[in-house]
Amino acid sequence: MNKHPKGRYLFDRMLLSLPIVGMLLRKIAVARFTRTLGTLITSGVPILEALSVTARTSGNAVLEDALMKVRKAIEEGRTIVDPLKESGVFPNMVTQMIGVGEATGAMDAMLQKIADFYEDDVDAATKAGHDRRARVHGWRHRYLALHASILVDRQAGRLDRSLAGRTQ
Repeated sequence: MNKHPKGRYLFDRMLLSLPIVGMLLRKIAVARFTRTLGTLITSGVPILEALSVTARTSGNAVLEDALMKVRKAIEEGRTIVDPLKESGVFPNMVTQMIGVGEATGAMDAMLQKIADFYEDDVDAATKAGHDRRARVHGWRHRYLALHASILVDRQAGRLDRSLAGRTQ
């Protein structure tokens, strides 16, 4: 499915729409997009070329398509914010912050701040998942240990009664 552009696009769209995983994948994509674009702009790469590179390296067909539409809109003289909003791919906070960065001439710094925020958010979300698994594992371990001790205790009680019956 991933070898065909339409199939890849549909697959990536489906992934982004999944309840928990989709939200995490979207955050990862936003972090990667803003980090890459911010780094390219800081390095002096023109915005149109930077958007092309960022789109091609996004790793997600939905994001790639949205960024290429943004690039085309900028070529036509529009600002970056409107086509980002129209894509429906990027959260409102991201488009608003990019708009502020564009208006103040500090878009590269704003993109880096957005990337920092989303990378921290992804780290926190994945750490929380790891902590939850660790808590469940710990709970499961204590539960099994308790049951094992109860079974051993019952067996010891049976053994005691059995031995007591033999001595009488």
